[in-house]
Amino acid sequence: MGFLEWGRFCRLQTAAVEMGGFGLAALIGGATGWWILYAALFGVLVHAAGFSQNTLHDFIGGYDNEPDKAHHPLQTGAITVRQGNVAVYGLMAIGIAVFFLFDPGRFILPWLFLFGYLAFGTLYNTVGKLSSIEGVLEISIAFFCGFLAVGTVWTGSVSPLLWAAAVFGLFMTMSQIAVAGFIKDIAHPRESNLLRRLGTRIEPPLPAMSGLNEDVVRGGGAVVVNKRAMLGDWLFPNRATWALAFGLSWAKAIALGAIAYLLLGWWWGIEVAVVSFVAFSVYTIALLRPGPFDRPRRVKVMGLGEAGSYLLLVLALVPVLWPWLWAVFIILPVLWYVSMNRMLWSGSGSAWAPGV
Repeated sequence: MGFLEWGRFCRLQTAAVEMGGFGLAALIGGATGWWILYAALFGVLVHAAGFSQNTLHDFIGGYDNEPDKAHHPLQTGAITVRQGNVAVYGLMAIGIAVFFLFDPGRFILPWLFLFGYLAFGTLYNTVGKLSSIEGVLEISIAFFCGFLAVGTVWTGSVSPLLWAAAVFGLFMTMSQIAVAGFIKDIAHPRESNLLRRLGTRIEPPLPAMSGLNEDVVRGGGAVVVNKRAMLGDWLFPNRATWALAFGLSWAKAIALGAIAYLLLGWWWGIEVAVVSFVAFSVYTIALLRPGPFDRPRRVKVMGLGEAGSYLLLVLALVPVLWPWLWAVFIILPVLWYVSMNRMLWSGSGSAWAPGV
């Protein structure tokens, strides 16, 4: 049992989001110098605590008992449930102690947000799989509170810019869980899945396409069938799923536009909102495109979409990150994500698609 097993247990590759996100929250909230780096490292720590708790309870609840996750450390026995519990609550205790170094009781607001982060995160990790809608709200509110906890440490208050950035984080988390996350795990029968409830299906394509094929033949055409593609499962998203995905894309783009507007006015706000919506739309189409359900490919798209969402937040904040901080907030999280994927999941994934 070494670093690789514990890194997989904590899913350290996606700590890049909290690393960059909490660093940005500190910067927006008034932090300077090394405090921004400390906030980024705090993000890695709380990510490890939260995601290890999620991994542990997914295993206990039987949600990870599928071939795609047979190589995970709990499934292989490299880490036991008892060891996992010790790690989870040990990391939480260390996280609270580190947060005390940020704010040893000067303000009450950061601690209220931290309590919300821990409470809603624990709710999601322990019972979030039982109801997809409540689960999405729980984890989205958790990250919203975590961002504000770090962002209010230095002033004890929430500025309009900090509110806008936190709201973007809320919608980004909703999108990643309610759309990308549920697409990734849509084939899992035991897990409550919002997209299945909305009507999205994953099934062999022949029954679903039989009506279309008949219409083609009646019209005098010929149908050529690729045996490999037709024997596997296909994804069939319905209108409600598309509406949810594009609705969240709009919400994220508007939040980014609000951030840009608060920094440089209407021209920057509109430009960022339009560019962001186009990018989010391309991501949505790539993720939900009907056709063969290639799970690793969609996991790769999911990872690129999460990274892209974060990069668009950095783009909106460029006026306060210039001349060099913007490069740091882009390069370091991307390097972390790619290197951790290669290190932790080299046998079951790629640099952009971890084997999770």
